[in-house]
Amino acid sequence: MTSARARGVLCIDERALTNAQRAWARARSMVSDEAERQMRALLGELIEGQIRQMSVLVEMARQGDKKALLGWLKAYTGKRSTLVDRMQDVFRQGLRESAEAVRLTVMQEIGKDISDEALSRLISKYCTQSANNYARKTLEQITGLLEKYLQKGESGEQIAARLRARLERWRTERLGQVANDAAVGISGKITRAMADALGYDVIWVNAGGEVCPFCQELDGKTVDSNGDFRIEKGKIRTKKHPPLHNGCRCQLVLRKRGNQK
Repeated sequence: MTSARARGVLCIDERALTNAQRAWARARSMVSDEAERQMRALLGELIEGQIRQMSVLVEMARQGDKKALLGWLKAYTGKRSTLVDRMQDVFRQGLRESAEAVRLTVMQEIGKDISDEALSRLISKYCTQSANNYARKTLEQITGLLEKYLQKGESGEQIAARLRARLERWRTERLGQVANDAAVGISGKITRAMADALGYDVIWVNAGGEVCPFCQELDGKTVDSNGDFRIEKGKIRTKKHPPLHNGCRCQLVLRKRGNQK
């Protein structure tokens, strides 16, 4: 085992996870699996409605009306837009039960709890951030596609076809990515927040599925409440909790602060 301190932050490379720690990671992974199923159902309906609403962009692209297209898109994805409000409702509805379940597993693991008010604040903040991120990525995807193919000199009809194809991909690819990230993310968020509030370090654990080399590198690593998990993925990235990437199934477990065993 090796440890290092930088700016007072503890980072321990400890590969020998106990059976109990692996079991708590699996328990949280099961909670995430159920949350993902719920999110898929809710997101499926929302994305279908979003595709119908955004079909107007295809006609704008066909007519070559870039200004109108961008204006509509920015209004549609703004922080006070109907899309953000609807996404907040979806995240709250799909993740509330899983947040409660994760809280229970942490309480069972360490015998300590946080208040109902603290949990509600965590859920509200996570859902608001997630809804705004969804809207931001919607804007980035469509404007990025538009700028790329306008620079190539493609016609309005060609760009309209590309927009239709991108919207179709949302039915499968985006739905799965958002559902997985939300389900794993709320588990990591609640576990990390409880650990920080109650005086525990957290350990990154591979909890199933296909494990990427970067998650393998993090498996068993520990950080304290001031620390970030660090990984070199082209450049150095830091994460407070999973997911690290699309499809990540990792979880956090707790470790009593100062316990080197």
